[in-house]
Amino acid sequence: MADPFTDRADRSRGPGRAVVRRSGPPRSRGVLRRTGVLAAARGAPATVVEADHPYAHLAQGRWQRAAEAWSQARCEYERAVALSHSPVADDLLTALSLVDDLAAAPLARLLRERLRERGVTPVPRGPAPSTRGNPFGLTDRQLEVLRLLTAGLTNAEIAGRLVLSVRTVDTHVAAILGKLEARTRRDAVRRAVDLGLLDSARP
Repeated sequence: MADPFTDRADRSRGPGRAVVRRSGPPRSRGVLRRTGVLAAARGAPATVVEADHPYAHLAQGRWQRAAEAWSQARCEYERAVALSHSPVADDLLTALSLVDDLAAAPLARLLRERLRERGVTPVPRGPAPSTRGNPFGLTDRQLEVLRLLTAGLTNAEIAGRLVLSVRTVDTHVAAILGKLEARTRRDAVRRAVDLGLLDSARP
């Protein structure tokens, strides 16, 4: 299972603003241990100290502040996780839209269950694979990323082009490789060309 704690939040030079940047699991684990968030997330007894970190905000019930911080950092999955703690149906629907775009099926199922429990009807069914041009279940965003992969862009360049975090693009690329049963980016592009998927990825 992938480690969800892969980002680090530090206080920026501006007053009262959290900026999140990718820094890898070891450093982020240190932040979470110091705030007590990691132990609390695992169900262990812990006192979560005050910290200007999105996970700390979430652990303290401040899901709105966590969602705002992740949104500023362009970390859409983490933003959806924070929004999933909201009691408001509109926030859950926003989170569902985000995870559907990321093809994050487990969280999408949980959000749909929560929406049904709250009596929301109809609950969006999520992206459906197209029988023409896209029989592999690639989302519109994944097709967009795939088209940029064919242009030879790196994940960082794709992130800049689509106004996403690099981590979000990493997730999309991994999903593309899995759905196309490709081992490398080059294999994915070659397979997409052979199957005619790139035509459906064009605007």
